[in-house]
Amino acid sequence: MPTLHEIERAFARSMLARDDSAIAEHLVAGGIAAADRLCIYRNTFASVAAAALRIAYPTVAWLVGEEFFEGAAAAFVGQHPPRTGYLNEYGVEFAAFLADFPPAASLCYLPDAARLDWAVNLAANAADAPALDAAALVALGDDAAASMRLSRHPAVELVRVRYPVEAVWCARLDHNEDALTKLVMEPAPHWLVVQRSGDGVRLRSLDLAEGEFTAALMGGTALAALVCDGTPSEHLLLFAEHLSRGRFAGLPAIDRRA
Repeated sequence: MPTLHEIERAFARSMLARDDSAIAEHLVAGGIAAADRLCIYRNTFASVAAAALRIAYPTVAWLVGEEFFEGAAAAFVGQHPPRTGYLNEYGVEFAAFLADFPPAASLCYLPDAARLDWAVNLAANAADAPALDAAALVALGDDAAASMRLSRHPAVELVRVRYPVEAVWCARLDHNEDALTKLVMEPAPHWLVVQRSGDGVRLRSLDLAEGEFTAALMGGTALAALVCDGTPSEHLLLFAEHLSRGRFAGLPAIDRRA
């Protein structure tokens, strides 16, 4: 008698590798042949996983068209099947997959479009949480504030891209296919702040220096190392903007080691 784990692995082989040999004998006889029933499950599994990818990566789907996306999704699902039933978290590897997907080799900006889509997906589905109150930070006093290590708000994502894919993202939102034909996709490395607010998801473009500064701020580097006498004025203004826009999580504990 096989264990439940063995049966589950046999079923997974049927779904992913189309190998029904190990699972068919364990299916209860019915009006539909075992192979046909497994085929129904397999098609449903593949279509649901592909639909989850299409929801998470709408810009990619818009760029490449239905047929291409379906083929890429099928190949991806075969290599990276869902690990849980919570499909909002499915597809994190899709950008890296597209970077090595031979049919997409000529679309050098497609992985960046996927990175942006995934950041938007994460920000849009993030849990609500209080943002850092600038007044509370000021009230701590200079010494305590300098020891703080801030963190990114859950509804904010920071992504580094090589191409100006935010223009493609905006064109899709506006249903403006004509704009796509006018875009020049030349390398222009930069960062994007992706933030969910009351009126939807918004993007903020940062140059490389601003992006590195923001990544350090949101990644836990002590404020004393980032906001000091030698900090460029434009970075201080950017820090103030991040605070005013609620891009940091609520007040963290003071790091006494700093």
